[in-house]
Amino acid sequence: MKGLLFILIIAMAHSGVGQTDRAKTSRKYRDSLARVYIQDLSEGCLLIRLRTSLKKMDALKARGDTALALNEARMLKLKHLEIISAFKLNYTFSKVYYFYSHHSGKVRSREFEGILMNEEFEPVDEEPDAVLILDPYVVDFTHMNSQQQGLSLLNDRFEQLERPFPYYVRKREALFFLRRDYQTMVALLQKNLEFTSRKYLGIR
Repeated sequence: MKGLLFILIIAMAHSGVGQTDRAKTSRKYRDSLARVYIQDLSEGCLLIRLRTSLKKMDALKARGDTALALNEARMLKLKHLEIISAFKLNYTFSKVYYFYSHHSGKVRSREFEGILMNEEFEPVDEEPDAVLILDPYVVDFTHMNSQQQGLSLLNDRFEQLERPFPYYVRKREALFFLRRDYQTMVALLQKNLEFTSRKYLGIR
């Protein structure tokens, strides 16, 4: 019985060491990814996806609701201008270009020609090597099986990034007295990226 107890104690000790080693490896791996992503972004481009809701627009037009479709288009354009203004005034960490959400497939395939736009909605003649994608609408919290409004950063395969990279800024929509507008969220994103750059690259 004593021998069995000893074996169990040793096994548990080794299990604990193994788990600790795996945790350290996992942290090192996540740190390495964060370092690569912040380096890529500082030298590359942030591509911001602007929603176009084409299916909804087509459905409205198909049922003859032209007035509602026009109003929807106007509201979308105002939201686009709000987002662009926030980045123009508060973001300097990297180059910024924009693309419409219905071109997401082309961006994922790195078919940038005629797709990327500047803040004036003019096409840009550039095919950046290193890019991150920003969705200025929702953040997925898969561990909580929920979504919240805010800014989320994705890799070039449109996969949401993870900590320790500062991959999101929440809007805090449910708390009106803490609610953030785009100007505030983008300013906080800039601050978080600068901090991460200093931490991993020792710059900015």
